[in-house]
Amino acid sequence: MKPTFLRKLLVLLLCVGTVTTTAHAGAVDDSVEVPLPPEQVMAWLADAPRAIHLSPDVITADLHHKDAAGCSIVDVSTAGLTSPFRYQTRRCALANGYIERLTQSEHFISNTATWTVEATPTGSRISFQIDAKPTMYVPEWMVEQATLGSIRGALARLRQALLAGKP
Repeated sequence: MKPTFLRKLLVLLLCVGTVTTTAHAGAVDDSVEVPLPPEQVMAWLADAPRAIHLSPDVITADLHHKDAAGCSIVDVSTAGLTSPFRYQTRRCALANGYIERLTQSEHFISNTATWTVEATPTGSRISFQIDAKPTMYVPEWMVEQATLGSIRGALARLRQALLAGKP
């Protein structure tokens, strides 16, 4: 392995902090703790395009409109194998987070992402889960590894933004 790869890996692990990763039935999740109250984390995640842009694979995330229930309909473009994957997602608030569900796509059969924010004695635990099923055949382990990379990247970026006080 190249030393630069090892340095990048070490930096990523240090940025993410304590991480718990699981994969089950196609879903992959990860979590990180921050020394901030859940309300502050939820406020940061409230902006749908900004939160979706946390993933290092996202090229664009544009608010299409808000529906009658107050959910955000967002047009998303992500890095694909040979060209960008495009899809539309419906992002709704939960009591302790947000859920994004696929509404239309030529590239995914299903794609659900869930942010969960829980209070801890020292701040908040932020969990991010993605269950993505592409329309093209891709070995499950590859989907899980790519998804885990996106989740870890998103959590690292969110943690960095929260700790830096970025709006």
